[in-house]
Amino acid sequence: MIDSIQGLGIGHHLENEINLQLRRISDWDASNDLFATSLQFRLLRHNGWSTSSDIFKKFLDKSGNFKESLTKDIWGMLSLYEASYLGTEDEEVLKKAMEFSRAQLKELIPHLNPQVMGLFPEPSYSNCRIELAKTVSILLVMDDVFDTYGTLDELVLFTNAIKRWDLDAMEQLPEYMKICYMALYNTTNEIAYRIQKEHGLTVVSHLKRTWIDIFEAFLEEAKWFNSGYVPSFKTYLDNGVISAGSCMALMHTFFLIGDGLSNENITMMKTYPRLFSCSGEILRLWDDLGTSTEEQERGDNASSIECFMGENNILDENEGRKHIRLLIRNLWQELNGLAMSKTIPLSIVNASLNMARTAQVIYQHGDDKSTFTVDDYVQTLIFASLPTSYIH
Repeated sequence: MIDSIQGLGIGHHLENEINLQLRRISDWDASNDLFATSLQFRLLRHNGWSTSSDIFKKFLDKSGNFKESLTKDIWGMLSLYEASYLGTEDEEVLKKAMEFSRAQLKELIPHLNPQVMGLFPEPSYSNCRIELAKTVSILLVMDDVFDTYGTLDELVLFTNAIKRWDLDAMEQLPEYMKICYMALYNTTNEIAYRIQKEHGLTVVSHLKRTWIDIFEAFLEEAKWFNSGYVPSFKTYLDNGVISAGSCMALMHTFFLIGDGLSNENITMMKTYPRLFSCSGEILRLWDDLGTSTEEQERGDNASSIECFMGENNILDENEGRKHIRLLIRNLWQELNGLAMSKTIPLSIVNASLNMARTAQVIYQHGDDKSTFTVDDYVQTLIFASLPTSYIH
C-alpha cells in the first residue's frame, strides 16, 4: 500500500502514517518471499531508513549466485530489479541482483518502463517548482546565447558583467544581452527575497555564485568550440556538470524548500556537495547520450562520448556509448551511497535522486521516435484514463 500511495504521488498527505508503518516493518523478516523482501528493502532505503543489503544473501546458492528457481517468480524478479538500483558501490549482492534480474526480465518483458518523476512532485512544493522553472527557462536562453548568438568577444563581456553582478555592468553589452542580463538579475533577486521572507536567510550571494559558475563554464565551452579543442573526458565532465545547470538547480532547491536550514549546512554549500555533482554527472551523460548525434550534425562541441572515445582509442560509437552507460551505472551506485548520508535534508536528497531519474526518462531513447517522448508521458499521466483493473 505504501508503494502504491507514493507511486501515485500522494505520499506527502500521509507522511506520519507511512513512517509509522516503515518503523514496524524495519525488522520484519519476509522469509523467502523475494517480492516482499525486495519491496521492504526498497521502501526503507528510498525513505531514508537504515537497511542492509545482506537480507538478499538468503537467495544465493552455494556458489554465491542467485538461485535459478527464483526466475519462476516474475513479480519477485521485477521487485528485485527495482531494489537493485538502490545499491551502493560496495554492495556486491545488489550488483549481482541487477545483472541477474535484468537478464531474466529481458526475456520476459521487452521494455521496462522507467519511473516518471520530477525534481519534487509534491503539491506543497508548488512555489518552489514555479521559481525553479523561471531559473531553468533563463538557463536555456543563456545556453542559446553562448551556443548560437554571441561572438566570443561578446561572451567574454557578458561573463565579466555577470561576475560583477551590477546593473551598471550591462551598459557595454549588446541590446539582446541587456535583456537577458536584466531577466537573470531581477529573477535571482526576487527568489532571494522570497527565501529571506520565508526562511529569514540572506542567500543572494549563494544564488549569484551558481550563475557565475555557469557562465564561466559556458565561456569555457565557447572557447573550446572556437579553437576546435577537444578536452579530456574528466575536464569535459567537470565543466559539463556546471554548464548543465544541475548544481544551480539543486542549490536553489535547497534554499527554496528550506528544510533543516542551519548555519552548518549552509556553510557546506560553499562548495557543491558531491551529492549534487554526482546527480549532475548522470544528467550530463544521459543528455549526451540523447542529443549528441543531433549536436554533432550541427557541428557543436565534442560530447562526453567523443571525448571518451578519443581518450581511449575507441573507433566504434556504439562501443563508446556502452562505456558511458556503464559509467552511469557506477555513478548511480555512488549516488545511492551518498543518499544514505544524514548531513543533507531528505527532501534535497530526494530531489537529487529525482534529477538523475528524470534525466533518464527524458534522454534514454535519444531520437528514437518509436518510444515514449516526454510529451507522451505527460499526456499519459494527466489525461489518459486508468484501466478498470486499477480502479477495482
